[in-house]
Amino acid sequence: MSLRMHPVPPVSLPSTVIEGLTYRAVAPADSLDGVNDLFRRTFPDGYWQGSFAAYWRWVNGSPSGPGHLFTASDGDRVVGALSFLSERLIGHGGQYLGVQAGNAMTDPDYRRRGIYTNISHVAFESLAASGVDLVFGYTLNERVLQTEMKIGYRRMGDGVSYVAPLHLGRLLGHRLPALDRPWCRAITGRGLLRLGRWLAGRGLKEAAGVVVREVDRPPAEAEALAVARRDRRQYEILKDLRQLAWKYAPAPVAGGNGFRFLTARRQGRLLGFAVCGRREIQGAPGLAIYEVVTEPAAERPASLALGRRLVELAEHAGLALVACVADENGPLAPVLPRLGFVKTDHRFKGIIKVLNPALPETLQEASFWRHSWGAMDYF
Repeated sequence: MSLRMHPVPPVSLPSTVIEGLTYRAVAPADSLDGVNDLFRRTFPDGYWQGSFAAYWRWVNGSPSGPGHLFTASDGDRVVGALSFLSERLIGHGGQYLGVQAGNAMTDPDYRRRGIYTNISHVAFESLAASGVDLVFGYTLNERVLQTEMKIGYRRMGDGVSYVAPLHLGRLLGHRLPALDRPWCRAITGRGLLRLGRWLAGRGLKEAAGVVVREVDRPPAEAEALAVARRDRRQYEILKDLRQLAWKYAPAPVAGGNGFRFLTARRQGRLLGFAVCGRREIQGAPGLAIYEVVTEPAAERPASLALGRRLVELAEHAGLALVACVADENGPLAPVLPRLGFVKTDHRFKGIIKVLNPALPETLQEASFWRHSWGAMDYF
C-alpha cells in the first residue's frame, strides 16, 4: 500500500498593490535574481553565490509538491519574500497537504512597513486557492511569535531542544543553549553521560534483542512504517521512501556534512530507523539527530536502542555533544534523559494556520501533533 498523492500545482492570483508595493506569487519561469539579491542583503553571513537558487531547486524537488514563493517589489527591486515548502501530513487515518513556512526576508531599508503581514495574507489566499489545507511552522523568537498570532496563526505545541554533553573540554568556550534547570547546569561532561547510560541500562530489557546497524540509505520497509503511522491518533509529517530520499539528498548548503542512517531490527524485522549527521551546533562539534521513526507498537524499545547507538557514535568520533528536538509531551521525552540528554531553553514554538475549513477539528489541537526529533535548520 502506498500513501502517494499527486502534487497540486501552485495557483497564481493577480498581483496586489498595497501602499505602493506590488505583492505577487512567483511563477516557475520567473527569474530569481531579485530574490537572490534580497537574500544576500538580508542574510549576508549565510550568503554564497547562487545559494537561494540552490535552495529553491531543492524545495521544488519535494515529492509532496512544488514550493510556493511570494514577493513584494518596489518597482524592479524585490524588497520582501516569503517561501513555503510542501509537506504531506498523515494521522487519524487521513492525509493532508500542508506547507511549512520557510525563508521570510525583508530588505533592511524597508522594515517596519508591514511587508511581512501583507505578504502573508497574499500567500494565504493563493495557497488556499492551490488546494493547500494548512500552513505550519516554528519560531524561537517570542516577538516573532506575537506577530504570527496577529496575522492568524495559532500555537501548536513546542519542540524542545535536548543536548547530551560528551566532552566537557571541547565544550568550554562555546556558546551553548542554557540548560533548563539549575541542577542540570552543574552536571555536564562524562559524568552526565555515565549517569544516562546507567539509567538506560536499568531499562534496556525493553530493547533486548534489538540489533542496530548503520546502512547506506533509508530501509525499504520505511514505506510500510509510513502506512502504519497514518492510522495513529496523532498528526505528523509523512516520511515514506520518496520523501526520505529527497529530504536527505546532499544538503543544498555550503559545507554540508552528509547524513548517516541506522536501522533497528529484532529477529530481522524492522522496528525503526534513525538519520543523523555531524555538524557544528552552536559553534561546537556535534552530532545532530534529524529523525527517529519507529513502528507504532515498538516505539520505546526502538528509540532506546537507536538513541544509545547514536550517543556511542558521537563519543567514538570525539564529538562534544549530541543534540535533537523532541515533543515536550511526546513518548520520546522520557527516553532522552535515560540516554544522558537534558533539556535546554531552546524551544521551537509550533504554529498553524488552517486554510481548509473542512479539516477535522483535531488538526487544531496541540495534543494531537507530533514534532520531528529534528530538522536541518534547527541548530
